Amino acid sequence: QRAALACAKHYPGHGRTTADSHATLPVVETDAETMALDRVPFDAAIAAGVASIMSAHVSFPALDPDGTPGTFSAPIIGALRARGYHGLVVSDALIMEGARAGLTPADAALRAIHAGVDLLLYPEEPLSVARRYREFGITPSCRSAAPESRYVIELSFVAPLKAMRCCCDRPDWKNPSTLS
Repeated sequence: QRAALACAKHYPGHGRTTADSHATLPVVETDAETMALDRVPFDAAIAAGVASIMSAHVSFPALDPDGTPGTFSAPIIGALRARGYHGLVVSDALIMEGARAGLTPADAALRAIHAGVDLLLYPEEPLSVARRYREFGITPSCRSAAPESRYVIELSFVAPLKAMRCCCDRPDWKNPSTLS
């Protein structure tokens, strides 16, 4: 018997985009009140206990005046946490142009982690990402004490699952040493 984790995506919404984030950085020019409607499905997913939420490589100036894409935006990811969400925040694929926008793969990964992303999907050049982490003194499972930032770096898929409060009844999920 196996378990799977559900993922709600793309927070805080992707439906109002008119461009493809695989090719460019979409910008959603709408007010915060209208954007609140786009968060209704995420609120329902959170209430249902969804295990992970994927960020959007989309700029939402009404939610982050700097125009920072959702994946790299501490205000946007912070708003998700403020909504009571404590599960995994997963980036969309970091090879997408909406995420890259002039950043090195390692810098994109660090910006996502700094914003509050827990798990990086498809980081380009993973060894350069790991080297960049080490340059900053970040190691797997290292948590920074800096109050303005939160680093949870896990260099495997299983490690974040071990740390999650999984709602699965399987006894081996409750003992991380049995996971591989």
